[in-house]
Amino acid sequence: MIAAVSMVIDHTAMALAVVIPRGSAAYFAMRALGRIAAPLFFWMLVQGYHHTSDIRKYMLRLIVFAFVSEIPFNMAARGTIRYAGHQNILFTMAIGLAALWAADAVSRKLRDPARERPGAVSSGAGRAAFTAAAEWVLRISIYAAAGLLAWVLKTDYKFWGIALIVVFSLIKRYNDWRWGGFAAALILVLQGWLEMFALAALPLLYLNTGERGRLGRARWFYLVYPGHLLLLGLLRMFVF
Repeated sequence: MIAAVSMVIDHTAMALAVVIPRGSAAYFAMRALGRIAAPLFFWMLVQGYHHTSDIRKYMLRLIVFAFVSEIPFNMAARGTIRYAGHQNILFTMAIGLAALWAADAVSRKLRDPARERPGAVSSGAGRAAFTAAAEWVLRISIYAAAGLLAWVLKTDYKFWGIALIVVFSLIKRYNDWRWGGFAAALILVLQGWLEMFALAALPLLYLNTGERGRLGRARWFYLVYPGHLLLLGLLRMFVF
């Protein structure tokens, strides 16, 4: 609920600049409050990935609603039906989810004992070290490719969003908020001074138990996201 409210407040300021002038105190306050939405939604994505029973359906749902939301996003953000310079955040989330899925699939393949071949590293310790090194090289390559794709497609938050999704996944996997929290904070700060307000989301994530509870059940988001953008887009284009 916090994520949805902050998102709607942020997008209202973005879409209705005639009513809420850019540079005004109200505009600044609404955009600053809206910064906490993306980290919360990225965290819910990671929670969904670790809890879903069908990753393919999860991926398909994200992709379908990314395309469904694109015209409403263009209407609200740019006041036009078509705009290729900026894609909505669901595309970022779909790319991030695909990266997590691909990286884990590669990891499982590398750790499959049936893949051992004659002449491979013979000692248990040596084999484990080689597998771990190869796994992380491939993981980093997959994450980097996902970040590059987000940048090329100009999705919301671009590679910064992918980086944040990956960091949240590592926090979830290793339950380490010391380094993971620092990395997430650094990613947010490096995006610019306005994104520093997104740091307020991190304590909320830390307090989350990690179970698939209220924060993890986000299917309502698939209706709220395109719905509120469509309404704001119509107001921007035909009312104000």
